[in-house]
Amino acid sequence: VPTRQAAVHDYVNVVVLFALGAAGLVQWVGGWAHLTTSPEARARNDALSYALLAYMALDFAWVLTQGTRVVKSPRDIAVHHVLIVVMIGDALWSPAHHYYTALLVPLELNTVLLIARRLVQFNALADALFHASWVYFRLVHFPLFALYSAPSFVARVLPPLPSFLPPRDATDVHLASWLALLVIIYLQCEWSGRLFRSWCRSRFADAAPTKQEKYL
Repeated sequence: VPTRQAAVHDYVNVVVLFALGAAGLVQWVGGWAHLTTSPEARARNDALSYALLAYMALDFAWVLTQGTRVVKSPRDIAVHHVLIVVMIGDALWSPAHHYYTALLVPLELNTVLLIARRLVQFNALADALFHASWVYFRLVHFPLFALYSAPSFVARVLPPLPSFLPPRDATDVHLASWLALLVIIYLQCEWSGRLFRSWCRSRFADAAPTKQEKYL
């Protein structure tokens, strides 16, 4: 049974992460040129980066001090937050990459759904939305972003970008940020495997006959 501290942590995360994810998604509305070159978009992107940085720092401290009273795996959360800070650091260190945070933070909308599944009973539509957004953001969007943002010395040995992606930025991403992104993608794949195994267990458990049914 979740503790009261865990429930408070979950509700706070739902509110904050929804706000961050929605703010990032809104930045997409104006299109690529607006997102990457507009002074207004740049100001909002910078504000979004600092807001995400502040959230990560505060949540890191919360998890560090409360441990398993608020999350199941404090170490995983702490590592994830450190990687995110390193990853979005490039958006703050390199003015040309100010829009990177806006491209990545909408993933948190899936995290909101992930947390919400613990708090309320999802219907089939909400559950489908959760799984679809998981696949898109974690297994498609992030790897495509890694391909797009690859440093030039890596890009030289990679295949050309798909036609639906814009040309790579002329300014190289900081290597530490890109490596942090790769580690996050690895973790996303690992967590996806856990989710899939959990889904399979629940499906097979529902389909398996009970002990009484076996003898009917």
